[in-house]
Amino acid sequence: MKNEIYKLNEFKNIKSVFEKNGGGTPQYRNLKISLEHYENIINSLFNITKTFDDFANSFLELPITCDFSKLLGKGHRFKRFFKNVVKNPLKQIDSKYVFNYDNTLEDAIKITYLVDKTAIEKTITHIKIVIKFFNNNEATITKIDSILKSSSGVSEKDKEIEKILESDDVYYESRTKTIIKDILLDMMHLTKISIYQTNKELITKGDFFVRFNSILDYEKINKIFKSENIEINEDVYVSKKDLILNLDELQLEKIIQEFPFLINTATKNKITYNKDFDNEQNPNEALNNEMIKQQIENAFKNKEIPNFQIGVIDSYACIEDPWTKLIESENTPLPSNEQKDWNHGTMVSTLIAGNDAFNNKKYKDGLGFFKVKHFGILPQGTMEMSYFIKTTEEIIINNPNIKLWNLSVFDASTPLKRNLSISEMGKQLDRIQKENGVLIIIAAGNNNVVSYGSDSILALTVGSIFKDEKNNNKESHYTGKMKVFGLFSKPNSYDFGNSLQENENLNDTVWTLGESGYINYHEDGTSISAPLLTRKCAHLIKKYGFNINSLKAYVNLEHELNIKNGKTNPINCNIEDGEGVITLFYDGQIKPGKKIVEKFYLPFKNTQNGKKYRNFLVATSISYTTNTNVFVGDEYSSCDISIALISSVSVTEKGLPKIKRKNVLNPKEPKKKDKAEIDPMGQLEQINKNLVEDFKKYNPNKVLIDFKIQDKIDEYFVKTFNTIENVVDMEISCLDLFNHPEPVNFGVVIKLFEIEKDSLINFSKENVQILNIERERVKIKA
Repeated sequence: MKNEIYKLNEFKNIKSVFEKNGGGTPQYRNLKISLEHYENIINSLFNITKTFDDFANSFLELPITCDFSKLLGKGHRFKRFFKNVVKNPLKQIDSKYVFNYDNTLEDAIKITYLVDKTAIEKTITHIKIVIKFFNNNEATITKIDSILKSSSGVSEKDKEIEKILESDDVYYESRTKTIIKDILLDMMHLTKISIYQTNKELITKGDFFVRFNSILDYEKINKIFKSENIEINEDVYVSKKDLILNLDELQLEKIIQEFPFLINTATKNKITYNKDFDNEQNPNEALNNEMIKQQIENAFKNKEIPNFQIGVIDSYACIEDPWTKLIESENTPLPSNEQKDWNHGTMVSTLIAGNDAFNNKKYKDGLGFFKVKHFGILPQGTMEMSYFIKTTEEIIINNPNIKLWNLSVFDASTPLKRNLSISEMGKQLDRIQKENGVLIIIAAGNNNVVSYGSDSILALTVGSIFKDEKNNNKESHYTGKMKVFGLFSKPNSYDFGNSLQENENLNDTVWTLGESGYINYHEDGTSISAPLLTRKCAHLIKKYGFNINSLKAYVNLEHELNIKNGKTNPINCNIEDGEGVITLFYDGQIKPGKKIVEKFYLPFKNTQNGKKYRNFLVATSISYTTNTNVFVGDEYSSCDISIALISSVSVTEKGLPKIKRKNVLNPKEPKKKDKAEIDPMGQLEQINKNLVEDFKKYNPNKVLIDFKIQDKIDEYFVKTFNTIENVVDMEISCLDLFNHPEPVNFGVVIKLFEIEKDSLINFSKENVQILNIERERVKIKA
């Protein structure tokens, strides 16, 4: 069977369902109810009320940081603490993961809530009720203590404690018993409470990119500053809505001194972008511009060039004929910097527009020409991060028809040293992508560690590879790498970018076009890798009809398949080439609390004993434009979208046969001793399963792959499977930590791999109702 690709029709069956939010059941440590601990928390809260008195004229609410000894999902958070009305959700404005010395996540978290004084006083009263209960009901407390130390989930603990409190020997009214139960659960992992404190070590020489905690809006904060004689000009604000602005060290010190809880982050505002590369001209390789001009004219005549533009934000560019037919260029020199880099922007723009015009056969991708709109804003040397972010956002907003953007730029002076939280630039690039519905493809950086901005979770971050003497693709030594929050792996794609320290044969390099019009090479650079992936992404949009999120899901899946097979290859952008693989993709929109369901017919084969087995493997990828919110801190995104394949499965319980609905995309890795009994549709590895199960951390780029997809597939996968029918429901569900009502855009990619030849040959016939059979540019057969 030749490879096939299908774009799914619109899903019709959208169900409104109630979903439980949050992560899985936590594993509880040995806990013991401590009267001293409860009294310490009361003392902390009492001291906080004094702080409210100190700022009563300016702030009715203050940020309160709670330290927890466990990474908690929504279902395990405060039920009663800080709530004037129990049903009202708390306003979370920050969170911080706790990292060990080796940069791995510790099982702990700090969460900051915006709370008023009345709520603090009410919480003190409630804790005092529990302390009184301690003193009068020692035997009952011993029972409750054993429940809190058990491994059961919070809802189970809730019910068990409620039963104890309802027993005859405990004499409290019903409302008081509920308060006691809620406070006991709220205190279960709480270790400390304090007013949020800005890190004073932030104050050094220079200017800063500052973000305030979300306590008051711009108008109210500005009014308070005036009353305290703190002069902040309106033009220093990068975003009044998000309370982001530029401050010098004197302004920063003054604000921290007067309001030690107001500033959330302060980052050095001066950044150094990549300077001119040490390019070398090859006089024998001047371009035949007349030939390229004819090629471009023929491509336009034959309608081979997509009618959409690719956006490029880079240094200045020198675009001359014949490239002006493809590249529209706007240079906006930075007035404060007279050093101009005309080479880098030229290189990136022409590489995206026409790589095949000046590269040899080894690096021709055969994708033809593309239209580019280039914006030259970067100088050679330093600039302000605030200027870059503000200008980038304005450019993207003013060009709403451009959905694909290339940023082969990074802060060369400030690589991210540790696998910790995302950088401020990364956060802002995520926000810009979400608010404008665009995808940014960004270079990983050349400092071994991912640079500022390249850690954007929603972006495709591109690392560099080169061909060694045996023509194998290998990762370049300089490629930026990291795990954002210690969890999200970057880069999430690779393409060619040279590495002359490892490969000195200049005939094996990717060539680029410089401002002089000659073909150049340069030593190292993820700046080359990003444009080459950008070309492939534009091709996938043009040829197959991918949208932003399904495109990202496809690239993530291809990358993870390569990694699983021990390879660092560029993505495959000619999906129909080859045999034995079916690719399905879908772009949609879903609201939190909703579920989308679509039926598939999967070709399970019958055995002589009536069971079914499958002779194909499965890999899935889902990507969504998350509701990023810089004010929820390291938790970052409150939204989670998941995919499951649900089938009716025959099981035996207590010796009796039963039919159950089972997720056949179970990611658990089989144990060796259980291989013979393991359901083969359950042999899936979820690349970042700990994000949801262990850390309650949502991942907008989920990939699930059959446990052992390799180049050579052995018979181990052809196992019996107790399904009772060939029908599988694909379920896509959406949860949200804070119950946002806004719909979320997502994309899904599913790949089916044949184990036996032609085992999927009837797939399109069996699934004709959900496949877009009529669209020939989407349904491709080699």
